Amino acid sequence: MLFLQVMKRRFLIAIIICALCSGPLLRAQNLQPRVEYNFIEAVSMYDNGDFEGARKLLTALVRISPQDDAINYYLGLCNFALRDAEGAETYLSRARQLDPDNYWYNDRLAALYAATGQVEKAVEIYEDMVQRFPKKSDPYYALVNMYASLDRTDKMTEVLERITERSGESPQIYTMQGDANMAAYEDSVAMVYYDKALELDPDYAPALLGKAEGLRMRRRYDEYFQYLSKYMASDYVMPQGKTDYLQTLYHNMDGRFFQNFKPQLDSLATTVATMHPQDSTVLLCLGSYYYSTGRPEEARDYLVRNVDLYPDSYSARVMYVQFLSYTGALEEMAGECEKAYEQFPFEPAFLEYKIMAYYNLQDYQGAIREAERMLSLYPNDPERKLSAYSTLGDMYYRTGDLKSCFDVYEKALKIDPDNALVLNNYAYFMCLMGKNLSKAYKMSKKAVDLEPDNSSYLDTIGWILHLRGKDADAKTYFKKAMIYGGKDSYECLHHYAQVLEKLGETELSKYYYDLAAQKQAETE
Repeated sequence: MLFLQVMKRRFLIAIIICALCSGPLLRAQNLQPRVEYNFIEAVSMYDNGDFEGARKLLTALVRISPQDDAINYYLGLCNFALRDAEGAETYLSRARQLDPDNYWYNDRLAALYAATGQVEKAVEIYEDMVQRFPKKSDPYYALVNMYASLDRTDKMTEVLERITERSGESPQIYTMQGDANMAAYEDSVAMVYYDKALELDPDYAPALLGKAEGLRMRRRYDEYFQYLSKYMASDYVMPQGKTDYLQTLYHNMDGRFFQNFKPQLDSLATTVATMHPQDSTVLLCLGSYYYSTGRPEEARDYLVRNVDLYPDSYSARVMYVQFLSYTGALEEMAGECEKAYEQFPFEPAFLEYKIMAYYNLQDYQGAIREAERMLSLYPNDPERKLSAYSTLGDMYYRTGDLKSCFDVYEKALKIDPDNALVLNNYAYFMCLMGKNLSKAYKMSKKAVDLEPDNSSYLDTIGWILHLRGKDADAKTYFKKAMIYGGKDSYECLHHYAQVLEKLGETELSKYYYDLAAQKQAETE
């Protein structure tokens, strides 16, 4: 069902876009000259994208001529463009009531219902349209898509049979029939229809992909990759369609599948790269593929190429910076962040990535310098100020400047008193210094209340309670921390062992001391 999961939601999107963005100019009938002039002006405004201006003018006109179908129709379109679904339905419905035999009034109202999730209403109109406009093919295909979205395979099949009777055989119809059977888990029947489609057109891409999916479900992987490779080599499939499928395939495959079919998977990647050597979605997809399968150098080639081809692409820059972070190329990451920020001076995310690079390099002065730079560049941005203060607090602690550390944490909490990260870090650093444990406990308790499943926060409050001589209460928090990931932290394990030792639970304490030692050895 991988293919259907990837492609199914495209059915409604295609119908909605086609229905709402195309169609003839409809003229208002029997209007006074001044009203007709204003109506034409409103339509021109609509066509030029001035939906609000057109709506104001049409709202005035509909008061004068409430029974004019064209005015109601365009007012409905304006409301839809402005995301006023209720207003769009009101006026499009009225236009259809005034002239039920107008194809476009029916079509746009049905598309509105589809776009707003009222699929049953859309079906009702499309069913009426195939009776009212028997020579039009679009309502039939719209019905197929509507029934597909409702998982009504029986009705979908019925409409497809009607299309075949009306228009004769075609690879499109056979493929849609195959998709319907595949959705109903009738893969044997689906394969028959895919084969019929491919007999009519051996290169029909949707049938190739449908056939490939059927073979995958039957675990006939050699044939699966043959058909999938032909699909990926098709000139008729947009790069986005290919990468959508590949990303879903990569996301769902496990390590064993990759090892068994690595040559075939790599061949697919090569095929797509050869077909679309300069497409950004392809380059990003393949960069992700090679990185996730443990080949960072190959991944780098694609991501660097993407940045070189699209230097003005924010997403290309971000992806490459993230890649450098994942691979530990921190010096290069810091330099790339600076170049990216110079190109995108209104995107502070690159400064935040640069701070992260300096922190992981243990260049705390560098991180402080960039955080102060962020404060100077975004003095009126609470979110950026909060991020900078939080970073500065952590860095000042690590450089031994405790006064500045606590000062900036206070500033951060004035911006957001419920920031769990700042509350936790402030409380933890205070308790390590043995300062004001009562205040530290209140802040820590607030952080835990905000995020009760955060093992780091549970460790902080447990340790504060230990320092206050309340080891039985501390044990409760450490037990919970173990459930939510505390076993992955040397510090949390070591703290818990000390609390258990203080409570006289010698054997259990030794067990956690040993776990802490193992964790420390793993990280050295």
